[in-house]
Amino acid sequence: QMTSKGLFALNSSGHLLWHYETPGTSNNEVTLAGDYLLGSSKAGNASAVHRRTGKEVWVTNLAPDAGGDCGYPAASEGVFVVGAVSGRHAPFAGGNERVFGLDVKKGTKLWEYKTDVPVWNLTPLFPGDGSAVFMDFAGGLYKLNLTTGAEMWKTLPECCRSSFSDGGAGLGPKNHLVYTCSNFGQNIGMEGTTGIVRAFFLSNGTQAWYKITTMPCNTYPSVGHIANVDQLAVVVAPGS
Repeated sequence: QMTSKGLFALNSSGHLLWHYETPGTSNNEVTLAGDYLLGSSKAGNASAVHRRTGKEVWVTNLAPDAGGDCGYPAASEGVFVVGAVSGRHAPFAGGNERVFGLDVKKGTKLWEYKTDVPVWNLTPLFPGDGSAVFMDFAGGLYKLNLTTGAEMWKTLPECCRSSFSDGGAGLGPKNHLVYTCSNFGQNIGMEGTTGIVRAFFLSNGTQAWYKITTMPCNTYPSVGHIANVDQLAVVVAPGS
């Protein structure tokens, strides 16, 4: 478990197995990739420790700093996708202006990508086609080559580039569509303002449909079956 005092491992009885003093404080969650626990800190560092011993495997400095938001960096196909470079973009400072891909085993930086506006609570998605997909805080959506960081497409809805949301994106079944939860116009997620849920084709990033919500959209879409409805549904929890 990541805490302000570092990373702790407990057994099923709650007894401490090991403690790792992270290279800087972190609000982010860690992710498991094989035997390695991968994380990042507000000091702009990414790191890996062995899950059984807590022994540090590598530390890589990505930038002088990173945002204090609660990110969920993740790994797939041997690449750790993580944010750094604390954002200074209106309407809120914070988040991260750059997304990085690192080699899981060595910590070597494979690529670096600058987003249009910062990502907030970065949660990369992995459709299984050699790509990573994620949303920025204004509802922009990006698809990058997981190995090289090359931009496959990006979609930046013109209506909402001055908005803010700490929501995110979710994949649909069979990975044909990706859904986003963000805010409309210049809204920043406050009570009494509107949000927007969108669906995009994963193949090319074009918008399939959208729905304005009567309350802000600051969460992550969930896709599945709901009671008494045959078709799949996209569920969000609107509100400030």
